[in-house]
Amino acid sequence: MTKIGEYIQNAGIDIYMDIYDHKLQQAVSAGNPIAITKSIEKGLSFATHVMCIVSEETVKSWWVPYEIGFGKRADKQLSTLTLMNTVTIPSYLEITRIIRGTKSLNEYLTEVAKKSTQVLESTTSFVTKNAYSKTSHPLDTYLNWKL
Repeated sequence: MTKIGEYIQNAGIDIYMDIYDHKLQQAVSAGNPIAITKSIEKGLSFATHVMCIVSEETVKSWWVPYEIGFGKRADKQLSTLTLMNTVTIPSYLEITRIIRGTKSLNEYLTEVAKKSTQVLESTTSFVTKNAYSKTSHPLDTYLNWKL
């Protein structure tokens, strides 16, 4: 998942990843649901878009439905990125825009970047440089290309 986050950041888009939120990780370690909730809400409050990356952990997590619900209530643009070989997604994610694969991720990143001219130029250049060819793509081990 960090590789996907790095890829999005390299496209010029600022992101928040919960694994890098020190206070959230402390709250999780302490089993403190109030602090977990506050950290999630704080992290998502600064976002314009919320992307859920579907993995086995996602499906098992009790917090992901809360994050999606909070994002929806706060009128964030919601999306779900399915990893390679993802067969099903939880029904609560069906309210989001489903992104399946590198090609559709690149299209989505370009759409998001259109909200800022500076970000659009950076993202367009990055996506063009990372167009799929016969050589490997940085996300080949995580995402299907053609979708």
